[in-house]
Amino acid sequence: MKIVHDAWNRFAVFGTPDAYLAAKLRFLKEQIKKWRKDVGKKENKECDDPIGMVKELEKHAESRPISVDEMEIWNNGIKKITELERLSNMDMKQKARIKWMIYGDENSKFFHGYVNCKNRRNFMHGLLN
Repeated sequence: MKIVHDAWNRFAVFGTPDAYLAAKLRFLKEQIKKWRKDVGKKENKECDDPIGMVKELEKHAESRPISVDEMEIWNNGIKKITELERLSNMDMKQKARIKWMIYGDENSKFFHGYVNCKNRRNFMHGLLN
């Protein structure tokens, strides 16, 4: 929310009110895209750290028994990875909904691809006696 507030207040252009609003919304969209890109990089780094730690502990576990502390670190790493994957899946689901809302109801390649795939999946090739 802070990114939207800062971008909204930072924008300053003069012109007709409708052109001003359109330019301000474009600027806001660009700022949100930049912010999302930065957050995505941080999320990837957050996910890479636990994955590396878990892989390292699994290598150690193959050669020697691991301690209780290492087992706890491994469990926490797995929990962190699972949570980050869950959040990523929720984000992808939301993006898919948005894409469907934008392109789904149009007579478009996207819509026909979805319908044809569904029809192929539900098609019955024949009946058995």
